[in-house]
Amino acid sequence: MKDREAILIRLESEEFFIAEQVGLPTLYKDLYRFSNGPTSEDHCWHEFIAFSDMHSSKNDLEVWGAASKLVENFNSVKDWDCRLSPHGR
Repeated sequence: MKDREAILIRLESEEFFIAEQVGLPTLYKDLYRFSNGPTSEDHCWHEFIAFSDMHSSKNDLEVWGAASKLVENFNSVKDWDCRLSPHGR
């Protein structure tokens, strides 16, 4: 629970983050297929939806590393930096 709270308090407006800044994969390329590439509507923010508990059993989700590293990455954020994103404004 402590790790979850550490992440939640770092979110911008309690829901947004910049994936590049915390080492998470971005969603841009997946979304480009719906818009045929970047548009003027694109922005640098990703929306946090919820936590999901992972179990040691095999599943179809890709894991990007230890939760402790993710918490460390979020804790290192003092200010979100849109310039790290190709859609920074």
